[in-house]
Amino acid sequence: MQSEIRPNLMIVSGGYGLALANELIGSYDAVFRRKDWPTGLLEEVLLNFVGNQNIRRVRAFASMTTEYGKFLRGVPWTQGGIQDAIMFCPEPTTGAMVLSPRAQGEALAAFLDGRLGENWRSSDGLKLLVFDLAR
Repeated sequence: MQSEIRPNLMIVSGGYGLALANELIGSYDAVFRRKDWPTGLLEEVLLNFVGNQNIRRVRAFASMTTEYGKFLRGVPWTQGGIQDAIMFCPEPTTGAMVLSPRAQGEALAAFLDGRLGENWRSSDGLKLLVFDLAR
């Protein structure tokens, strides 16, 4: 059974900064760069969204060394009332430009379907590393 898109699923986007998964967006070809946005703006928007939705747990999927991972690690989660924020990152590998995004998508799908367990592996055999963002 395929997961329905949840209204509290947010995407970090090169073209839009932050977008809800159920929002319609136009086509774009932009890489996410934190420096393209005013300092602290995206963090504030994200924390306001989380607070307004009364979200208390955050699960993020990104590669650790990308701008996405750096952004998520820079959000002051505890200031927004989030004590439980976890980022799942594919393990480092050769061919990461292809394998990591695929692993992230597969991991997100598994998470939404309740199938993301401790022994989960991507179709390419990558395991996930788990990082506490709220420490």
